[in-house]
Amino acid sequence: MRCRLVRDRLNAFIDRELRSPLMEEISDHLQRCPSCGRAYARLQRLASLFDDNDIPPVPIGFAHRALERARQELIAPHKAAREGWFLRRWRSVPISMRIAAAVVVAVGLSAGAVMGRFVGQTTDAQPATDIAVSSDPAAVYNLDYLAGTQEGSITQAYLVLVSARNESGE
Repeated sequence: MRCRLVRDRLNAFIDRELRSPLMEEISDHLQRCPSCGRAYARLQRLASLFDDNDIPPVPIGFAHRALERARQELIAPHKAAREGWFLRRWRSVPISMRIAAAVVVAVGLSAGAVMGRFVGQTTDAQPATDIAVSSDPAAVYNLDYLAGTQEGSITQAYLVLVSARNESGE
């Protein structure tokens, strides 16, 4: 028998979990091979350490307390994680990055406000008064890139909704 096979089965040999013919083969090998014999002796010493130490008794109610605490720890972190996760994340970012992010947000909002102020003043957004609204919505709102869409498509539905008159007749 090879040393590798013997060493792979030494734990089972010590615990007497192997069949008798295999137990005898390993026993013969251990008597002939000094290297495997030393490995066997080390494992026996380790096993005796575990056998000598007694397992302390479990306190009364330990299982109930452990399960209750596990339940609480499963529920509480999820609730706490939802509350204030953004602030915890924000505080973990260095101050220089927080300032940079605030500046980017302020510039973006300012640019959006400036651009939004001129939306109603451009002529492209005004409907053409000489074309009937019910004819071609793409032509009414100067949406030439949407012209020629198929009947029943999402684009066509959008154009119909955009060109529909509201309650005040606009």
